[in-house]
Order: sequence, then structure tokens, then C-alpha cells
Amino acid sequence: MRRLLSALLLTLLFACAAPCAALSMETSGGTAGSVVTVTLDAPAFITFQMNGGVPVYASGTSASFLPRSAGTLTISAEAGGEAATAAVAVTVSTGSSGGNGGVGGSSGGGGSSGGISWRTVTLDSGTFVVTADNSGKQYNVSRQTALGALDAARVSYSVEDSYYDEYGSLFIISVRGRENGGAAGWMYLVNGVSPVQGSNAYTVSDGDEIIWYWSESMSSTYETSGDIIYLKARITTVDTTSGTGNSDDEISSGTTTSGGRTTEHFLLGLPEGATLTLAEWGEIFALNLSEAKAAGETITFDGNDIITTRSNVAMTIRLFDFKKDGDVLTGIIEKITIDITPVTSDFSGIGEVAGFFTADLHIVPVDSPITATLLEKLTDETRTACIGAASRSGKAITSFAFGMEITTGNLEDGTDIGTAIVRMAVRPEWVEEHGGTGTIQILHRTDDGSIEMLATTMVGKDEAGRMIFEAISPNGLSLFVLTALGEETNGTPPELGSPRYSDSLLSAPGESAAGMGDTSLMIQGGLALLVVSIIGVGLYGFRRKNYER
Repeated sequence: MRRLLSALLLTLLFACAAPCAALSMETSGGTAGSVVTVTLDAPAFITFQMNGGVPVYASGTSASFLPRSAGTLTISAEAGGEAATAAVAVTVSTGSSGGNGGVGGSSGGGGSSGGISWRTVTLDSGTFVVTADNSGKQYNVSRQTALGALDAARVSYSVEDSYYDEYGSLFIISVRGRENGGAAGWMYLVNGVSPVQGSNAYTVSDGDEIIWYWSESMSSTYETSGDIIYLKARITTVDTTSGTGNSDDEISSGTTTSGGRTTEHFLLGLPEGATLTLAEWGEIFALNLSEAKAAGETITFDGNDIITTRSNVAMTIRLFDFKKDGDVLTGIIEKITIDITPVTSDFSGIGEVAGFFTADLHIVPVDSPITATLLEKLTDETRTACIGAASRSGKAITSFAFGMEITTGNLEDGTDIGTAIVRMAVRPEWVEEHGGTGTIQILHRTDDGSIEMLATTMVGKDEAGRMIFEAISPNGLSLFVLTALGEETNGTPPELGSPRYSDSLLSAPGESAAGMGDTSLMIQGGLALLVVSIIGVGLYGFRRKNYER
């Protein structure tokens, strides 16, 4: 009897001490510039940390992180006393050189010089935020600089700030995952001259030619380099009406403002001279450049990307097996992305605001209308749903800034529309009044009415000085709300956001990690009570049997 009781006691104590279910984690992705997603079998508090830098937080059963450079992404999750970790090696995808692209770049409307293919980058008068790898400090950098040109080219890079206090310069330590080492490293030229200051501090002018190249030694020149990026600066202020498009029956756009609502209309479609052919291995895209230019289309190139820019929207089609035969470009469609120009308004009590987005499409849009509406007032139903979602995550909404509602025609979320990057801009005064950048969060009301809390980052300022906040929406487009959050007075759950500026992150809907611990404790408490009861009954029976003897 004693042996039986001892075995039973050890078994129950082990069951009580051991977790009820191990937290399981799966990750996908591992390329700089592409989303890394973590999926859990239970809601948890999730931490992302890139190269040991500033941690970024989320909660739920799924979250994603957008690394912008190569290195190691450490992911940890905690729920109910359970923990899971993963280390993702983030690499840089070099891609293919494309049909008419040069080394490290391709023609972007800037033409060629001496056989060199230049890529034109448009630099407005705003700023963007850069985080130094060595210190974790954030710096506002003018877009109209040599570093701004590299950033506008959407090339991954990293910097360090060891010489910033003395010279005001940030030092480039890697580009496209290729890190400096010894006497070898990255250098830049502007109009053939090597500046004596950091690229973040060197202001460029309209038409300047910026060359970034890998140098094997301090005496090396770009002519002998095998890794070169050719950029040509186009200086402009943001003009949402510029650009040449098709006739009115091919693209319709315009802005209307009424009763606290500002709406911008967009129309997506193939450029003139483009055809689609369905093949066994995919959809083949062909573009006759002569026909496109004759119709007034604005076509530029970035490697294997063909970019069609109209008055208020740009569509990028990435091609695989990209070929050029005379004036005809062909390739298999690999990816389609749309970018809309900012929709702006001026709301009472908050001032000037703006909203815009980038979205991946799974189909080629044909006469697909999109509207983006900025909302000064939200419905009571939406406000209540947002407050409830924040409360379930241990937060309280201290203020609603504004909403951005996006509607689409001939395109469905999940089927035709994939991941979207949403950006909402507001005056710095409003941000400071409501606790600073770390309190700002974008909420997403999905098509089924549920609310997602998208972890949000401040990525810079626009030309009007508004702070731009960015979030990744995994479930397409609908209504997005910019809010300020605070802690609930009845508890201190883990934070869902942090003042992280240089990387992007999203959190999927689900129960908050807060409360998971309570459930686990209740289960373990019940097991402990069961153990005590069984032991008591067993001892009572054992003593009674001995007494009867």
C-alpha cells in the first residue's frame, strides 16, 4: 500500500509541477525585406529582437516581423509559465539582374551614360528614421541626402554612430547584407567626387549621380568594383497630382471632402500596350514600350520590377525570367504591388492628417476601383469594438485620432489582396500630448468585424512634418484606426507596442497573453487539491487497516 501511495504521489506531483501543455512555436521566412512570421498553438506575449537590438513586442497566436537587414532574429514567447524561443537567420536575397539592368541597379527613367544603367530615385523634403546597430539610437535623416537616396532605392543597409557626436556622421557598415571588414567596405561618390562627410549629412541636388560601391581597399575605385549601385537623384516636393496617366475612361481619380470625410478615388488597371497570357507555369506579362509611351504611360524599371505610375497610384509588377526583345518586355508574373499617394485632410482638434498604404495583390487588377477615406468621426459600434479589443490586451484607449477606410471593387481580401503596409500620419503635437510615439497603435477592423491590434512603428516624418506611423496588416484592407493607448488601471499586463522605429511588425488577433497565466494557475491549483485529497484518503485507509489488525 505504501509503495502504491508513493508511486501515486510522485506521479501526481510531476503532473502538477509540469506544464499542462508545452508552448509550440513555428516560424517561416528569413529574407531581409520580407516578413518573418511566428505561429503559436496558444496566445502568448511575443518578443522580437534583431541582432541583439531594441526588442519589439506583440501578442496573440501569430505575429510577424519585417527585418530590413541580414543577421539573427531572436524570437521568444511566454504564456502561462511556458516559454518558447527561436533564432532565425535572416539573409539577403540578391535576386536576378533583370533584362536591361546594370550591376546593382537598372534604368529608372534616368537613362544611361557610358553603358551604365542608372536608377532614378525621387527624394522629397521629409525625413526618415535610421537606427544605429551599435547603440540602438534613432536618428532623423533628411531624405535629400546620399543616404536618403540609398534608402529610397529600397536597398537594405545598416549604420553605426561611433563618430556621430564628433562629426555628425553615420557610418555605413553593410549594404545588402555585405558587411565591412578590414580595409574593405562600402564607399560612395556624388558626381564622381568622394565627399568628406557621412552620407547622412551630405545634401544632394536634383540630377546628382550617386554611386555606392564595394571597395576592397582605400585605394580601390568603383571602376574595379564588382558590386555597384548607380542612383540619380530627383528632388521634388510631394505632388499628389503630378504624373501622366491614361484618358479618363482608363483611370479615374479625384478627391472629395464632406462632413468630416475626405475620400480619394483610385483606379487600377494594366498600362497601354500590356497583354496577359495564361501558361501552364504561370501568367505571362508582355509590355510594348512604344505603345505605352505613345499613350502617355509613365514606365520605370527596378531590376525585374516594371513600375507603372499614374496620377495617384503606382503599380509594380515583378517578373521572373525577364526578357527584352526590341521594345517588348516579357516575363512570368512573380509579384504585384500597389502604392497609393497620401490622402490628406485637416480635422478640427487634431490638425492635418494623412493616410496611405502599400498592398500585395494575387491577381492582375483590371479596372479595379479603390477608395481611401479619412474619417474624423468613428461610429459608436467601431469605437466600442476598439475599446473592447484594447481592454482584452490589457490596454485602455486614451484617444482616437482618425480612421482610414479602404474599399475595393473587383478585389477581395484574402483572395485577391494579400499583406498590406498601412501608414497613418499625424501632427507631432498630438503624439506628444498623448504620451509620445510608444503609445500610438493602429487598430484594424477586418471584414468580419473583429478588431486586430497591429503593433505600430514610427518610421519618419513627411514633408509637412507629420509623424508617419506604420503597421502591417496580414488580413488585407478595410478600416484602420489610429489611437493612443494607456495602461488599464486594474492591472499591468505586458505592453503590446514599444517605441521601435526601424523595423515593422504586426500582431494577429487572438486572446491576450494576460490571463493565460491565471488559467494555468487554476489548473495547477486544482491538481494540487486533488493530490492532497488522494493522499489524505489513502493515509486514512492505511491507518484504519493497521488499527483493525
